Amino acid sequence: MEPRITTLLLFIFHLIFSQDVFASSDSNTNLKTYIEKSDLIVHFRLLDKTSTEESMLKNFSMIEDGKVVQKEMISKGIYTTYTLEIIEVMSGILDAVTLEVKMSGGCYRDICATLSIGYDYKINEEGVLFLKYDKTSGNYFSYAAFNSAYKVGKNDILYLGENEPSNENKSALEALKEAHYLTLNNLREQVLNHVKGSTQND
Repeated sequence: MEPRITTLLLFIFHLIFSQDVFASSDSNTNLKTYIEKSDLIVHFRLLDKTSTEESMLKNFSMIEDGKVVQKEMISKGIYTTYTLEIIEVMSGILDAVTLEVKMSGGCYRDICATLSIGYDYKINEEGVLFLKYDKTSGNYFSYAAFNSAYKVGKNDILYLGENEPSNENKSALEALKEAHYLTLNNLREQVLNHVKGSTQND
């Protein structure tokens, strides 16, 4: 192989690898925001999910006379309710052993709307959700939609959506571990560090 071609291939490989590492670093930066802004972070198993058409009271922002004001309105659409069995409350306070999370989207009577949660959990699947409580509707929802809805995979690695490699692909799993991708234990540590930091600032 020509030296010039070899150098080019190495450069392309380095560029791809660097982009992957940067993506991981960006995710960790966002994670701190999710931990700080969420009312609840829960590790759960999905017990049930139901989609139906509902009318829901929502709060939204709009500009009136050059000022940002808050308004309430009724929003009608398809919503999916996820019933969670709580395995662990990683952040926040929750006494119940189950919790319902409502997100817009789903399929109802041959009409389908894109799920705002970004990933449609399967029954008995484990996941981690960063949740915010909406006082207007009285519902919990995923704080940053797809980006705060994780699936728990092999070795307790957390994946966004369908990004988990196959069980046979051991090299991919090892690569993820080496790249310091998010795991349940790592998330616990980051939540604990946030709590310690908040306590010291008070």
